[in-house]
Amino acid sequence: MASKYFSLFSLAFIVLLSLLFAHSISASDHTNKKNSSVEFLKHLQGCHKGDKVKGIFQLKKYLEQFGYLNYKIAKSRTHENDDDFDDLLESAVKTYQLNFHVQPSGVLDRKTLSRMAKPRCGIADIVNGTNLMQSTVKSHHHNGPYHFSFFPGRQRWPPARTQLTFAFLPGTRTDAMEPVAKAFQTWQANTHFRFSRVQDSRNARSVFLDVIMEMGPHSMGLVES
Repeated sequence: MASKYFSLFSLAFIVLLSLLFAHSISASDHTNKKNSSVEFLKHLQGCHKGDKVKGIFQLKKYLEQFGYLNYKIAKSRTHENDDDFDDLLESAVKTYQLNFHVQPSGVLDRKTLSRMAKPRCGIADIVNGTNLMQSTVKSHHHNGPYHFSFFPGRQRWPPARTQLTFAFLPGTRTDAMEPVAKAFQTWQANTHFRFSRVQDSRNARSVFLDVIMEMGPHSMGLVES
């Protein structure tokens, strides 16, 4: 029974841990990167189809990165590498606005630019024509789409299991260990779980969570580390 619960729930811990680790490891230089990467947005408020404004090209690259714009499959690639606000860009902006619950006007208004300026995951919202933001699971108590499913049988975490051990597997980067340990401390401070590190990862009987940094397929053929 213990191994069954481990296989079902350890994945959830690993996913949450990777998110906390990514936040911790990049906290020191996040502000500078954010400011430089979205600086071009400042000059685009009010822009719409037909305009030609410096920074539009960077906006196209931004929307292309997240799957909203793809000149390679368009009938015309005339404005792929310029600052012209063309039909394709307007369509991409409208789709972005719909996904983030902004009025789909196609105009770069304050709400749209504010949303674009926020930090976010690097995984695309639209992959191979599939809009991952449009979930079929909805709730009357939630304003956005859900991106999860329950395990078969809707298993529940054993109430008595609150003491959890973890160990870093061989090959784990040393600079990753401290942020991961801090992430566990954050969980411990905000939940009823208690985490303790086991130094010898080979002692499988005493380790509940294995921690290792690897690279592999993330979804729809994308690769994430």
